[in-house]
Amino acid sequence: MSTVFADGSLFSNVLILGTGFSGLATSIKLRTSWKEADFHLYDRDHSWGGTWAANTYPGCGSDIPAIWYCLTSDPKGDWSKAFPPRDEIYDYIQQLVAKYELRHMATFRTEIEGCKWNADEKLWYVTVRSLESGKKWIHKCRVLFTCKGGLVEPNRVQIEGLYTDFKGPVMHTARWDHSVDYTNKNVVVIGNGCSAIQVVAAIHDQTKSLTQFARTPQWITPRPEFVPGRITRFIFTRFPFVLHLLRTIVFFVIEAAYPMFKKGWLGTMIRRVRARHATKNIQKKTPEKYWNMLKPEYEFACKRLIFDCGYLGPALNNPDVELTFDRVVKVEANRVLTKDGNSYPADIIIDATGFDLSGGFTNIPFVGEHGVNLEKFWANGRVSAYETVLVPNFPNNFLIFGPNSATGHNSVLFAIENALKFCESVGVKKLIAGETDYIGVRAEAYDRWIHDVDTAHSQGLLQQGGCQSWYLSDNGRNATTYPWSQLTAWLRARWVDKNAIVVGNGEKKSK
Repeated sequence: MSTVFADGSLFSNVLILGTGFSGLATSIKLRTSWKEADFHLYDRDHSWGGTWAANTYPGCGSDIPAIWYCLTSDPKGDWSKAFPPRDEIYDYIQQLVAKYELRHMATFRTEIEGCKWNADEKLWYVTVRSLESGKKWIHKCRVLFTCKGGLVEPNRVQIEGLYTDFKGPVMHTARWDHSVDYTNKNVVVIGNGCSAIQVVAAIHDQTKSLTQFARTPQWITPRPEFVPGRITRFIFTRFPFVLHLLRTIVFFVIEAAYPMFKKGWLGTMIRRVRARHATKNIQKKTPEKYWNMLKPEYEFACKRLIFDCGYLGPALNNPDVELTFDRVVKVEANRVLTKDGNSYPADIIIDATGFDLSGGFTNIPFVGEHGVNLEKFWANGRVSAYETVLVPNFPNNFLIFGPNSATGHNSVLFAIENALKFCESVGVKKLIAGETDYIGVRAEAYDRWIHDVDTAHSQGLLQQGGCQSWYLSDNGRNATTYPWSQLTAWLRARWVDKNAIVVGNGEKKSK
């Protein structure tokens, strides 16, 4: 629902940028407990789903247990596997879109070119461009939810000849071309992260040969392959309290891994036990030639852990599969050449190097109070958001799954729900209802938050574990993960420091 003005601009009380799980969860809140019908969403993809709409490669799936990878408002107990495949997650999202009648609330194939705060009107002016027609328009709103996920934009590998001399198809896992037939073809996979391992496990038995080029070893751990039976699914569906109880148990089991990311005797002990277990699993499932290759030199859990999905076995036991840490330096018409002088046949090249996280939220130009530019405000190691949600000078703009909200061990969906609960705690329902016209965070509270986050991270493993993780920026600062437990996040979302929040007419510009 949007109001159209004579100048062609639109108005909605609430705008949501992004239709992934963050945008979906926010929409459900608006539909239910927040009682707001005047909202609209924009997304550059073709449908609801975010990363689950963009990523369709073979083997794509969640590394969080299925029973915990769903919204609290709509728990799902009839997953086909313990760790849900992509198609089931995507279908779950579409079911919720239909249930809450959200299909018509979103405009797709659009790009947000900028968001500017109008202090006189207390409105956000959002510039939108259609990716298909090129048409631009302004959509105004009182409340802005920025739900921009990070696992969407491909990080494209740059190798001499890859895009000029190679005669076969080149595709990124995040832009999978389903018209490409890899059956009985020589396939090259570049990358060694989660998407690379999932795609190798999924297609290795269909190719003529598969060569995987990795940069550094990853800690690959076993995962339980429990398949819920018909009776189990019936109990979860018929008796929701059982499902909620089990979800709570799963949360605390997963949360028990949190000390692993901290220095100290407990974290050291957990990491040693987990590393020993992972090493034994590698030796049990893979040929001996890979044992040393697959064991990282950095500490366990320094990077995001990867769960084995059939990669160690059977994929690496396939004689037509080769894993090498030799670096590709050049690509020719039908082969790749490496630093060590080796040549490998290639009919298809799959770029599985992950996602470009460099731009983050600054891919959208934000201009807030007093003309403050978000990218400049975040310069010099200040990228974050107070309680992962609010940034000074950008009132009425709530970042859902914003900086420092990711977790290395728990569900993204839980972090999203904590962010929405924080929004409730600071009065977003009153803002939406028009009972107040301004919610922001004080600059001094933000500075304390930055200090506390950096101090907590400095005592953690991610910055001291001896690895170069995608969690860290070029300057070594961690603006990605939450520095405390998710139980702490749950508590902080409910008991907020009201002195940190500005409500009403806002702060005067300091001179």
